Amino acid sequence: MKKKLNNDRSYFFYLILLVITLVSCSESKSENHVEVMHKKMYTCSMHPQIIRDTPGKCPICGMDLIEKKSDNKVQLDVGIDDLIKPVDAYVLSSVKTSSPIEKEVSVIFKVNGFISYDTRQFSTISSRYEGRIEKLYVKYNFQKVEKGQALFEMYSPELITAQQNLIFLLKNDETNTALIESAKRRLSLLGMTKTQTEQLASTKQTMITTTVYSPVDGYVIEEKISSQMESNKNSMGAENSKTDYSTQELSVKEGQTLSKEQRIFKIVNTQMVWALLKLSGAQAEYVKKNDVVKIFSQSISEPIISPVDFVEPMFEGAEKYLTVHVHLHNTDGRWKVGDLITAEINGGQKKSLWINKESVLNLGNESVVFVKEGNNFFKVRKIALGIKVNNWIEVLDGISSKDSIAENAQYLIDSENFVKQ
Repeated sequence: MKKKLNNDRSYFFYLILLVITLVSCSESKSENHVEVMHKKMYTCSMHPQIIRDTPGKCPICGMDLIEKKSDNKVQLDVGIDDLIKPVDAYVLSSVKTSSPIEKEVSVIFKVNGFISYDTRQFSTISSRYEGRIEKLYVKYNFQKVEKGQALFEMYSPELITAQQNLIFLLKNDETNTALIESAKRRLSLLGMTKTQTEQLASTKQTMITTTVYSPVDGYVIEEKISSQMESNKNSMGAENSKTDYSTQELSVKEGQTLSKEQRIFKIVNTQMVWALLKLSGAQAEYVKKNDVVKIFSQSISEPIISPVDFVEPMFEGAEKYLTVHVHLHNTDGRWKVGDLITAEINGGQKKSLWINKESVLNLGNESVVFVKEGNNFFKVRKIALGIKVNNWIEVLDGISSKDSIAENAQYLIDSENFVKQ
């Protein structure tokens, strides 16, 4: 009986010990889930690389070791997905969000441009024969001339010989009208006007020098200056188009010998000018000839409405864009070459997916938005963009109307890590 009682007491003792052990393990496991207790460590204030688990002296300087301060708890309630997640793939924020909207938008482009010469109004003044300039009446670029105004006088043995042929026929064979008309036509091809030819036939006196007159009203522009202006037009450099060439003298001088068919300068008529507007390649499908354009400028009180004259594709490096030419009447001289302008072009309606321009972060060759994933977590995502209309940008690929994106992408830039995504 006594032996049985001892066995019962032993059994009861082991049972209590087992319960205490299980409770202790459970508490330890629960505690480890929340925090981990760190053992005290000691270090030298002068030599932090010295770390010991007991107090003592620094083996380098002999100073007493002090307790190393550290957090007593380490939070462990994170999952494996959080541990392996790239640190620069997500950003935590509580900024306002919005969703892309699928709707129909009126495509009205607001673009910049400038006033340029209409190259169809250029008249080239060339030498039709070899000769020497005896007298030059125009001296500077952009000097205004009128139709019939004298430009320069030339001495040419070839032209003198042609005059002498006509005079000989008039004196010796007046009845041979065919040869006389042929001789007059020869002088006309060499640049003599009808009035000069009639004067020569009347006086029968050779003109040692022949005056060249302007065929149109306009402004004198030297050939090299015209080429520079054309280059500026092709690159849409409005600031370059305003370069002041008017103080430059003409390179052609009195006493200079000209070769046959040598181009001397041009005369441009400014009664018609072009408004040149630059559009991106994405806007090409919305602009065509005869589309209505509304042009604004500080030099006019009310906008001018005019149709597109023609659309010229251009390339600048790898970028394709359009130069839109709008023909403007300028008989009153309101438009000055080089004036900066803005314009509105109505491209009709476009149904697509649109986001606010503030939501887009432009990285140069790429554009991204911040897409919300989870509770206040945002991730960078590349998108393909289309046209821009006012404050809206068309989205071609990358996100859908079900996504939620940050309304202002600038608020979520905190490092260069997003640029490297």
